[in-house]
Amino acid sequence: MGHADLLREETEGVPAAKGHMDAMIRDLAFTARLTNQLRSFGRQQVVAPRPTDLNILVESVSPLLNKLVGEDAVLQADLEPGLPPVMVDPTQLEQVLMNLVTNGRDAVERGGYVRVVTRRRGSAAAELRVEDNGRGMDASTLAKAAEPFFTTGGGGDHSSPASLGLGLATVQDIVDRCAGDLEIRSSVGEGTVVRVLLPSASGCTVSSVRSGEVPLPVEPTETLLVVDDEAVIRDLLKRVLEARGYRVLVAPSGPAAVDRVLGYAGPLHLLITDVMMPEMNGQELADTLRGLRPDLRVLYISGYEERIIAPTGVLDEKVAFLAKPFRMADALDAVRGVLDDQLPSDSLSLHDSLMDLGPPTP
Repeated sequence: MGHADLLREETEGVPAAKGHMDAMIRDLAFTARLTNQLRSFGRQQVVAPRPTDLNILVESVSPLLNKLVGEDAVLQADLEPGLPPVMVDPTQLEQVLMNLVTNGRDAVERGGYVRVVTRRRGSAAAELRVEDNGRGMDASTLAKAAEPFFTTGGGGDHSSPASLGLGLATVQDIVDRCAGDLEIRSSVGEGTVVRVLLPSASGCTVSSVRSGEVPLPVEPTETLLVVDDEAVIRDLLKRVLEARGYRVLVAPSGPAAVDRVLGYAGPLHLLITDVMMPEMNGQELADTLRGLRPDLRVLYISGYEERIIAPTGVLDEKVAFLAKPFRMADALDAVRGVLDDQLPSDSLSLHDSLMDLGPPTP
């Protein structure tokens, strides 16, 4: 997916090539969404809750929701200002939103609507609601709607995990994991309303920075060290970061990275390291290098599931973590955010929206 992104940029002025690249990226995105739904349902995804502004999340994913709905239906938004932040993993909440909107799209006739609503529910909760005026469900269908792999079939173009019977099952699982409540109301011919009630993150503040909005300096002057035992990821990050003006050092392992730093007399601002590596994991490497460079900042990356990487300590609070798979735009945002302290300080898990993910890469 990273190479597809780069090739798409290079073929921007060639319409035919751009069309092929867009098609390739869409196919990869579908595979990634389905895989991530399965990983989420199997509780193998890294979950990193943080105080999240529900309205900012809805607004940031709206362009993708519009693409999902297409031209056959109308996507509406009714967002109440001033909502309390909710304690969720933003990526998982995006999954919830996109699954519900996809279900709504599959249910409506041409000219119908899918509406996303946010509301305050007292001082301790916020509500995310997705409504449609589609065909609705009878009582027997409604009773099975959140069962894994149950699907009404027929509707939609089967281009999403939701239409394959994972949509509401995944929503239910995610809502349960963040101590929320899920309510579904539907009747034949009268549409469907799905309410997700989320607990507030009392006393917490959230960043107003949306994905893709962290600005680059006019000419980046920082030096970065990228450490990953997978050459394709290491080389791709180096290429993208250097193209944006950063000086980039690379190493294939922890010990090699230590040697690289010991032999480098210049400034070093940020370590970007894989978590699970042979000989020395990312946490051990960071601890070692901070002994040599006390001001060194760290961004961890990994595609391993939470139960595997949690013992390393990289999911603790005040740790910047970027979950694979990620788009290159996410990597650039994360790097700039860590360098500039523009990202939230409580377990920074930067994920791209599910529409844009590539295949998982441990």
